[in-house]
Amino acid sequence: MAVDLKYYKRKLAGEAPPIVADEPQHGYYRRMNDAIVILPGDTLGGCDITKNGIKITDPYEASDLWVGCAKNAIEQEIYARWVETRRWPEQEAMIEKSGSLNKNLIELAKVSKKAMDSLKKRDASITDEMRAQQVTTIQSQLEADTAAGYVQQIRAMVGDAQDTIKIQIQPLKDQEAEIKRIWTDPFNVLEEAKDYMLSRLTEYGRKLKMQSNDPDFKFAAGKAGEGKTIALKKKDVLVVTDMAKLIKAYGKNEKVLDAFRKAIIAEATAAWKAEKKAPAGTEVQTDYDAV
Repeated sequence: MAVDLKYYKRKLAGEAPPIVADEPQHGYYRRMNDAIVILPGDTLGGCDITKNGIKITDPYEASDLWVGCAKNAIEQEIYARWVETRRWPEQEAMIEKSGSLNKNLIELAKVSKKAMDSLKKRDASITDEMRAQQVTTIQSQLEADTAAGYVQQIRAMVGDAQDTIKIQIQPLKDQEAEIKRIWTDPFNVLEEAKDYMLSRLTEYGRKLKMQSNDPDFKFAAGKAGEGKTIALKKKDVLVVTDMAKLIKAYGKNEKVLDAFRKAIIAEATAAWKAEKKAPAGTEVQTDYDAV
């Protein structure tokens, strides 16, 4: 089947041709940060769809990808550049600005630390008695406005920096994901097989131990090829037979009591958030945090 780029070229020209979910159209597309390529094949409607270089074999997922990217055709040159760098044009622009962003970040870190150290110095001089009288570290609206300005600058600049870092390491993450994808399935199968066989060997070994009626009995399965011998390993397990006695024995231990309180508070908080009602023995108090 030949490549048919009529729909694709119409999209690049700014037209809005109709979209049919089970009839993907050949071409290069983008869905969010995913690169989608649709070419002749046998997965959906005579097409194969790849996402970030990986063929999608599930027809339902392929249809979803097609519908999600159909309105966003991209130039082949943009796709080729993405294959090379794993970055989109706006991400490339962020990388180009990363040098000046880093310098600005370092400068902001210097002045922010100076402002923070000044507040810390004042904070250290405020006693509990002064705090009870509502003496605060920030003592004027001008100082509050200044601190808020720093917070806004830090949020914006750090957010941009974090986005830039993510973009810079994305090609490496793509490689990591591909490597993991190759190894994960066989690893999972082998781990499942190993655990299952060990459980059956444990069951068989316990049976032999009971039949032998020998406390020193040692079970060992024969070697398979060059593998190591499998043996039963003695394992002592503490089993609670009387919870009331156990609680009585440790009920006055401060660590136990503290852990119990924390667990109860966590459960009560979860219930309050879920049911929007304070549990018995609690009340809702209004407080405020700067955000």
